[in-house]
Amino acid sequence: NVTESWFAACLNRLLQQNLPIVDGNPVSILNHRNAVIEGFELGYHFLLRKRDLLLAPGGTLDLFGDCAGRHVVWATQSYMHLIVESCHPSCMDDAMEREFVINDLWARVDRHPYLKQLVDSEKAAVWNLDVPCFQTRVGSRDLWDENSQRFENYFGATSLDRVRDRIKNMGERDLEIQRYAMRMSLASIDLRGGPPAVQSPPKAVETIDRTGLVEAAKAIGERLIALMLLSDDEAWWLGLRALGADRYTTTILGSDLYSGSSGIALFLGWLGHLTGEQRFSDAARTAMFEQHTRHPGAGGHLQVGAAAHRRQEGGGGVTAPAAA
Repeated sequence: NVTESWFAACLNRLLQQNLPIVDGNPVSILNHRNAVIEGFELGYHFLLRKRDLLLAPGGTLDLFGDCAGRHVVWATQSYMHLIVESCHPSCMDDAMEREFVINDLWARVDRHPYLKQLVDSEKAAVWNLDVPCFQTRVGSRDLWDENSQRFENYFGATSLDRVRDRIKNMGERDLEIQRYAMRMSLASIDLRGGPPAVQSPPKAVETIDRTGLVEAAKAIGERLIALMLLSDDEAWWLGLRALGADRYTTTILGSDLYSGSSGIALFLGWLGHLTGEQRFSDAARTAMFEQHTRHPGAGGHLQVGAAAHRRQEGGGGVTAPAAA
């Protein structure tokens, strides 16, 4: 409609104002992606060289211990949507109706019980047409709302401790994952349009046999293992997710078979069986275990695939641990 077209035109104009201009033409960051990544690598290696200085007691990091920082409990857009809904005419002349709408904040508590202690503060802000604002200190586990109410030990660890852990875990594998995340972010720009990037000519396609295909699959499997994000024996991968017809964002892949972790796990499981290399099977089990524990219904895709594989090949296949 007219309103949406006008908004899109205004948004595009604002975005154009934030682009570098050379000779009157916007410059695409996509033509300088290598320079951007190389600059990030320089900064990353600088931090690695200064790691001991950063982590030393009383060192640079400790200077930030008393700094305040905002904690985003829920997306600002979600709060604003709730505020708008609570201002509907049917709510403005009926306090009980408005309370009912605002009580939607409780819907998250079933999935995230730790949010229960914050709901009253959130409701008070939304009632006043404000976005709830929570703050913490970098060196503290406590959280404060905008009225200075304190929620002790809300966080499992301080922000400072998390930063220390991240710095300790810095290395070439982590750097490669960071590079991949940057490339995904740049790819999302490329896919949704903007100033065109310079395209490289296509490479000639070579004819390869089964051995060559297996080797190519192994290279893909090795890449997937290198980019696997691990936390508490659970596995995730970064990827692109469509946000409408021409917008994409970098995000953690979902659990679906087509474009999520289930499909990756199935690929790695078959690859482990075909090559006999345990590392691929182990990675598949890790991904399957994550699906069974966090998404109990997702593992069915993998079990069906593994069962069909065993019937066809007579092999052991890949099995996931039983859910607790």
